[in-house]
Amino acid sequence: MAIKIKFCGGVREVTGSSHLVSSPKSNILLDCGIFYGHRDEFYEVNTTFSYKTHLLDAVVLSHAHIDHCGNIPSLIKKGLRSRVFSTT
Repeated sequence: MAIKIKFCGGVREVTGSSHLVSSPKSNILLDCGIFYGHRDEFYEVNTTFSYKTHLLDAVVLSHAHIDHCGNIPSLIKKGLRSRVFSTT
């Protein structure tokens, strides 16, 4: 079974951490951070996802900094229906 990792945000950036880990059986998003930038770029990056949010089986947060969890409301607005796992 092949596992793939797609780097969806935070690549060569300081903000917007987001990584999709997928296999034939599941799709898990590691972090969903908010991206900081100029107004137009901020809106475009934070409301466009390179995956189908309703197909995510889980979201796992590494920690509760806004650049790792701040874009979860946009995920929900775009159709996220899975659980979000985080530390306490």
